[in-house]
Amino acid sequence: MATHVRIKAFESIAIAVVGLLYASSAQSTTLTFDGLPVGPLVPFTQEGYAVSWHGYPNGTYAQSIMNVGGSNQNVVVDGTPANVYGTALSITRIDGNPFDVISLDIANLSNGASNNDLRVGEEQPLGTPGPTYVSYYPSSSTFVTVNPGLEGVYSVYIDLITYGGTQHAADNVVLQVVPEPGAALLLGFGLCALGIRRRARSMAFVVPILLLVGVAADSAQANPYQWVGATTTTFTGDGNGFGFVGMTSQCRGEFGPGARMCTSVEILESDTHNLLDIPSTGCWIRPVFQPFGGNLSTTGAKALDASGLLADPNELTCLWWTGGLSAYRGLVLGDSGSFARLSCDVPRSVACCKPTAVPEPSAALSVPVGAAWLIGLATFRGNG
Repeated sequence: MATHVRIKAFESIAIAVVGLLYASSAQSTTLTFDGLPVGPLVPFTQEGYAVSWHGYPNGTYAQSIMNVGGSNQNVVVDGTPANVYGTALSITRIDGNPFDVISLDIANLSNGASNNDLRVGEEQPLGTPGPTYVSYYPSSSTFVTVNPGLEGVYSVYIDLITYGGTQHAADNVVLQVVPEPGAALLLGFGLCALGIRRRARSMAFVVPILLLVGVAADSAQANPYQWVGATTTTFTGDGNGFGFVGMTSQCRGEFGPGARMCTSVEILESDTHNLLDIPSTGCWIRPVFQPFGGNLSTTGAKALDASGLLADPNELTCLWWTGGLSAYRGLVLGDSGSFARLSCDVPRSVACCKPTAVPEPSAALSVPVGAAWLIGLATFRGNG
């Protein structure tokens, strides 16, 4: 009877540990827009998210940052009052992983009822609105928190309108990435449950079991992103009006979930790319900046990319993927395998990378895993 109680107690502990490990893996980010300059919204990145905007239907309009009352009170609004479609804030993960939209604060700064809805929905490849969205009709300038319930999405749009007595505003967008538990971690817990039910006779068995689980968790590490190919669709440096989101969404559309535009570091470290797969016009890639010669926000400052190219950051990103003119330059992987800054008005493919499979635990792990089970077996026999 006492042994049965101890086993039940350990099962409860194991369940609690699983819950805590899974919950602790959730990574939450809040987009506040504070600190951004007031005026047209310039695409930016924050804690792994890329934030830009799209104009519907033709992509020529901008969103704006507005201050509504002092420091740390910036909000994002539609910057095109004459356009009934408004503009959409576009959010995606730089690493291409799915995420959840937990909540956001919304308001109608015009302080009145409106027939124009504020939409929050999943964005499709090439930056087009998807069929899954939630509509809100805020009627007050007092911000309220809403929970759209979008889970496991790869790109999200927040469509704001300033038209006909409506001025939508959004703030404090809370996003969360919850990684999948590693296969080794799940296997470890499965073995734990089996061992506990069949063999456990003492709470001393907890120690080797938890050691095994810890080793299994440590082994669940994803390999770096690897080159998977170039898109068949070509883009100018502004993503054909859809910026970085349009480019990386095309990677997902052609190569599946998790794919996104490669960085220069990933190209350098990838062991899967074939020069024969690189189109003659080259592929757009994202630089990995190493500050050089001052702060990147300082006029005239230079940035050293991992590829070895040194330039103003704007001249490595086609003006942060918003400039599709010949006056701008962006980082390109050429068909000879070299890196270059080339004109942003030429349509080019996008170099796409994707994480490889989770590796198997290395042979070195067999020592601590084996030791854990030997300790458990000895404990069982000593208490049997």
